[in-house]
Amino acid sequence: MRFCLSSGLAIFGWVLFASPAVTWGQSNTTGQMNPADFPQPFFLLARDPAIHDELQLSAEQRDRLLQASYQLDAEFWPLRGGTREQALRGLEGLTARLREAATKVLNETQMRRLEQIQLQFAGFNAFLQPQVVASLGLTKSQQADIQRVLDKFRKEYGEFEKRAKEGEDAQQLNTGVERLRSQLRSDLAGLLSQRQKQKWQLQIGNPVDLSKLGKVKFRAPELAGGPWLNSPSLTFEALQGRVVAMHFFAFQCINCRRNQPWYKDWHADLQDEGLVVLGIHTPETATERDVALVRENAKQNGLAYPILIDNDKANWSSWGNSMWPTTYLIDKQGYVRYWWLGELNWQNAGMQEQFKSHLRELLAE
Repeated sequence: MRFCLSSGLAIFGWVLFASPAVTWGQSNTTGQMNPADFPQPFFLLARDPAIHDELQLSAEQRDRLLQASYQLDAEFWPLRGGTREQALRGLEGLTARLREAATKVLNETQMRRLEQIQLQFAGFNAFLQPQVVASLGLTKSQQADIQRVLDKFRKEYGEFEKRAKEGEDAQQLNTGVERLRSQLRSDLAGLLSQRQKQKWQLQIGNPVDLSKLGKVKFRAPELAGGPWLNSPSLTFEALQGRVVAMHFFAFQCINCRRNQPWYKDWHADLQDEGLVVLGIHTPETATERDVALVRENAKQNGLAYPILIDNDKANWSSWGNSMWPTTYLIDKQGYVRYWWLGELNWQNAGMQEQFKSHLRELLAE
């Protein structure tokens, strides 16, 4: 979403009601994530190439900041599988550690600019952050009024979301939402003095182009456990230089079976170009814990690619996975670039073709 307060306040983005545990579990089919989907945008911004350009980082600074970010990924992935409260608490801790590392990499000007951009993503909610309250000199009365306006907006916006889920006409809903946003801008602008608006403009700096942000990647958690079918034990470290299409499945899961033709197609068409299709079998039922049955089912269905038996759910947990099936595309350096939850062609989504195209792009890198 795009918002703009009048009277000199800058344009900035804001996603309402983002639930971290849900948001992080959503599919990423474009290779681009919205930092506004995170209550701690700093965690994504610190690894974003467009932000590195904005901050004019040296090659050494970029490398150090990226390594500091990637070192936290093994702790980040499992947060997707937790509760909203666990996700919030966990991400807050990781972000604090990353911010501390960033202060040792960036100079004062670069760090200040990065904090400005983070405030832009926080949007109107930033007005009630302690540091913003202090810097703008918001009175108790102003804070209460801002809270009241935001609460009113959230309630009315929630009604639009409900109506959208019930299938109301999108064009009419969008018109209503835009009127609601306009009223919010007007209400909040009316609560600030001209001096406070000017201070806010200085605090967030020049607006960034939101459309260029979010092309980030994450280090894949290392594979664990076994036994393996159709292959000796594999690790992502050993698979460096190969693109990996990895999927979680359970052999009795009907949705998983519907994806198998696409996995077999990728394996047949792209194996010689450097693709490794890799299945992780995480059981949902007691029967699915029987390795012999998994092996027999794989043979019957022509799954000739490597399959890791994950009976203790070690891999399921390290990835924070929550759905059978889920598909991940991992580049030659071992970084996760795309993922999809559920059937690839659910409701004619056509992800089997889109992901095959992504695989070709990754193989060409």
